[in-house]
Amino acid sequence: MSEIVYDVSGARYRYEVYKPDTGKKFYVRKLSKAGVRVGKDNSHVSKEAAIREANRRARDEGLV
Repeated sequence: MSEIVYDVSGARYRYEVYKPDTGKKFYVRKLSKAGVRVGKDNSHVSKEAAIREANRRARDEGLV
């Protein structure tokens, strides 16, 4: 199970920042509004970098 540390919604997609139980990296997961994962998860070394990436991606498509 992974720990979700941040969640932001864009106009079309939701972005979650999570950290797996086994591992040190944080990942940005792109989800549809229905909660279905879309595409590949991006990994980041720090939580702050992953949160910045999630915010940037949501802002690029337009925040809700």
